[in-house]
Amino acid sequence: MLLGLDEDKDKIKYKYKANGSGNGSETEVEQKEKRTYGASGSWRHDFDAWVGASVEVLAGNYRTTEKKDKGKRIFNAAGVETTNKYETEIEDKLDRVHL
Repeated sequence: MLLGLDEDKDKIKYKYKANGSGNGSETEVEQKEKRTYGASGSWRHDFDAWVGASVEVLAGNYRTTEKKDKGKRIFNAAGVETTNKYETEIEDKLDRVHL
């Protein structure tokens, strides 16, 4: 089994002072790629000697990887980008499920 998810996200935060006037904004861009792959199987044996008696075994292994790149830009109240502060976030993640 293979599942894939690609996600692109754009976000704007508007900041305000206590009196309600604008105090700048932040823009955020995020790209995320998520993949899940794995397999499972089962085996069942019915016993002829005992009606309705059986043994069943189920086993599986799944892995999910996630890669995320995120960037943030900050603008002052006049709409000018604050070039002395920029954030970049890179994340790699691996999850495993065993049955």
